Amino acid sequence: MNISEKDFFNEFAIGIDTSRNKIIYLDWSGPEMVNFIFDLKDVKVFESVPSYGEQNKKNFNFKKVDRLGLRFHFKESAKPDVNITFYIAGFGRITDDEVKLFTKWLGLIRKKLDTKSLGDFRHSA
Repeated sequence: MNISEKDFFNEFAIGIDTSRNKIIYLDWSGPEMVNFIFDLKDVKVFESVPSYGEQNKKNFNFKKVDRLGLRFHFKESAKPDVNITFYIAGFGRITDDEVKLFTKWLGLIRKKLDTKSLGDFRHSA
């Protein structure tokens, strides 16, 4: 893989190979590091939390959300969903950096997904 964009946050890392449309996500918050590497063409449903519709509502404010995250459901039902969480309420106040990171990756992934091959491009939770 040729990681063209990457970020590290809390006990996580995310990267993308834009030439191959592959995502790498590392989680070392538990006793053992867990990694996910997947191709965006294998994604059946992509959702954001808060949903795309919610983000576009009048008076929407990221400072009032309970969670910032991305969720990937795969075409192959045996493959577990991947949830990338940038913020969860109860673990401190949401920061501008968390919002920037979430919106950056939401935009990058939305841009790279081929919506014609995606079963459901809901951007919802």
